[in-house]
Amino acid sequence: MKNEISCKNCSGKNPYFNLTCNNCSAYLRDRVYNIDIWNLQWKLIESPVQAFKKIIFAEHKNLTIFSLFLISLKILINLFILFPWISGETISFQIFPKFFLYGTFGFYFFIILTSIITKLILGLFGNETKLKDIFSSLVFVNFPHIYSLIFLFPIEILIFGSYLFSTEPSPFLVNEFPAYIIVILEIIILLHTIFLSGAGTYAFTKSKISALIFAVIYTILLSAYFYLSTYI
Repeated sequence: MKNEISCKNCSGKNPYFNLTCNNCSAYLRDRVYNIDIWNLQWKLIESPVQAFKKIIFAEHKNLTIFSLFLISLKILINLFILFPWISGETISFQIFPKFFLYGTFGFYFFIILTSIITKLILGLFGNETKLKDIFSSLVFVNFPHIYSLIFLFPIEILIFGSYLFSTEPSPFLVNEFPAYIIVILEIIILLHTIFLSGAGTYAFTKSKISALIFAVIYTILLSAYFYLSTYI
């Protein structure tokens, strides 16, 4: 299903992201210069599809790279936490460079590769897109991880200390009830990112089926990234 917009002046069909009509140069929508990060935070909760439309329409994708950096830090922390559970080994100083590589540059590569794959798939179904729009949208799909980094992670450190990254003993043995609460909150954050991946796809395609399919695919790709990063 093509996501197009009709010009009110000449009725010409245009890609949904166009500012002006290709036929008569009439304005198709309001101009969006930058991403309003403060307004975007609430939009991602209240009206995710509208939030992603703002991201797509924004001429300057400001704070996208900085947001990706913060997200990658939280991904790095998640890898540290998951490593003992998946590998059964204790984290050592020797493996830190690998974790830094997979948690930062590895995640950058994951977002770039997923953006390219998404553009190709959408193109096969007749949806004209811009790679920078998809890239920015995928970054902000993971925006909830920034909340986790700023608000949740400091609490985790205060409660568990170094035991957060250990299974001997595990955080569940150190302080059981807070451990389960934190796991639930982290799961909610993860589910929110999956939901946002679907909302972002809907903003590109206006297809609920495409949104659902991409949410499933993104979940699989993200799970594979976490597993392979810790396993390798």
